[in-house]
Amino acid sequence: MFELAAILGNTEREILLATFKNRKINNAVHPDPTDLDKRRYALFVNKYRGASCKERKPITGIYNCAGHVWASRRTSIFEPAEWTKILEEDGYRQLKQRENLLPGDIAVYVRDDNNEIWHVARVCGLAPGLTRESEPFAEVISKWGSISGEFLHLVHDVPFGAQGFPCEIRFCTDRP
Repeated sequence: MFELAAILGNTEREILLATFKNRKINNAVHPDPTDLDKRRYALFVNKYRGASCKERKPITGIYNCAGHVWASRRTSIFEPAEWTKILEEDGYRQLKQRENLLPGDIAVYVRDDNNEIWHVARVCGLAPGLTRESEPFAEVISKWGSISGEFLHLVHDVPFGAQGFPCEIRFCTDRP
């Protein structure tokens, strides 16, 4: 069977990326989306986009949620083990109960069934709670895959539960 990779070579590339402790982070820079990718993405967004979601950037390749949070939108970091490595080696800690959440902190979405990190998003603000006494809601910037756009949305307004993947949201910070 004819292999296109034999002619083109490896079309996937990665950038130099390491944790604060200088351990390599595996990553891949994705190409721009095809027309088919754009059509599939439009169907996904129409089906799963929540009420609070506002598109910040249209569909693009290159980076995923982890690349958005930790690699300045330059690459995709796919493996949840790599995400855990970054959290541990870059000095992140989970916020304590009643500790103030601030812009720049991150939301870590952990699957209920296997305790694996499913998604990460950057906190960009706090929306008022439902009443004066209630806790504010975190607003985040999120990218739902390496072939998607970026969205501003409330932290709980994500497609995972609707797709059958319920998750817990943990807030982490690199603040001391």
